[in-house]
Amino acid sequence: MENCPWVHRLYSLYTSHPGSNVLLAWFQGNESRDIESTPPQEVGQHCLAAIKSCTTLESLPPIVNVERTQWGINPWTKGSYTFLSKAASGSDFDTLASPLPCESDKEVPALQLMFAGEATHRQFYGTVHGAYLTGVREADRLLECLNDSNSTLLNRY
Repeated sequence: MENCPWVHRLYSLYTSHPGSNVLLAWFQGNESRDIESTPPQEVGQHCLAAIKSCTTLESLPPIVNVERTQWGINPWTKGSYTFLSKAASGSDFDTLASPLPCESDKEVPALQLMFAGEATHRQFYGTVHGAYLTGVREADRLLECLNDSNSTLLNRY
């Protein structure tokens, strides 16, 4: 493990759900980007060595497969997800989540552009479930708008 600096940035290990044979490993820091260029089997071997070094388990099942994100080399994400700076506030999330145009008028109907994603959730920013919940939020907003539009049309006739 000495020749592998990223393994020392292992943040947490847990199973995907109770009784699962899937183990999730989270790494932090700049060294974690090295994982993307490390062969998957080597990543698995180093993780297994880390587990063995901090447990009393005599044997562990073999690693069957290693999957890893490649957000760091993705030109669109560059390894990022939302980070709340000291200067930010909850209203920043609300602003980012506001559909455009904000106000409906006769020339431009509301909800021409809607925003979902973890960066638009006040509580669960930086998480997959935050992204999911905001997708549900925007789908509900769209359905409500469509229902209101249909009601307005029906009331005209």
